[in-house]
Amino acid sequence: MIKKFDEFLNENKREYGCAMAFFDSDNWNSITSLVNKEDLHNKGLENEIHVTLLFGLHDDINEDQLFSMLKTFPAISVFVNKFSIFENDEFDILKFDVKNNLLNSLNKQLTDNFEYTTNHPDYHPHITVAYLKKGTGKKYNNYKLADPIKLTSTKYVYSDKNSKQTIINI
Repeated sequence: MIKKFDEFLNENKREYGCAMAFFDSDNWNSITSLVNKEDLHNKGLENEIHVTLLFGLHDDINEDQLFSMLKTFPAISVFVNKFSIFENDEFDILKFDVKNNLLNSLNKQLTDNFEYTTNHPDYHPHITVAYLKKGTGKKYNNYKLADPIKLTSTKYVYSDKNSKQTIINI
């Protein structure tokens, strides 16, 4: 089951906003096809490729300031090639850890300039691939793709606590 990000947000009401960088890839289906359908949790595959820049933004932020800041950042390129996982009480999350100094700079600018609440003070940028049934993620952990895939961001998105999205094209 593939869910769009806006469907996920609508099903998971929250009390904070989120800033994200979205990416396009012609190879995403080849990546998600590596996941055994029997291993999928009901949240399914992630089909909108994104990195969270900061989750927990309070809804009284100055959106004009946020958009002005995001517009100053160029497109971000990352390479993905090795799966990793993290587990929670309900499911395993299959992901790619990504590294790019611009992601860290964006996160720092956001945390320095806007009110936010978080349970995760350390920033670890990643791209979610799939939500897996509890315990099935281990078989994918550290699996390497034959060739790294380059992803380049195409837009920044701010989603408020009501899932209203504002898009800043790059």
